[in-house]
Amino acid sequence: MAYSSVKAMLNVSRQNNQPLWDVILQSDLLESGLTRPQSLAEMHHLWQVMVQTSDNYCGVPPAALRAAMPPKSPKPKLAASC
Repeated sequence: MAYSSVKAMLNVSRQNNQPLWDVILQSDLLESGLTRPQSLAEMHHLWQVMVQTSDNYCGVPPAALRAAMPPKSPKPKLAASC
């Protein structure tokens, strides 16, 4: 069941005493035809891809940016030209 608004999802969550994330997951399972374990595995994979992409943004991992900063300096501003 696709929801037309956040309000509709919140209403179902309250009516069923069900966490919002579970209401959304159940809706996704009905639409996708996946099982709960399949859907959770896919979400985990997508999360790992997003984390890796974020960590390698501009080809410079955040840890390398922090290591290059002098002590007690303000947070660096990334150039828009990345």
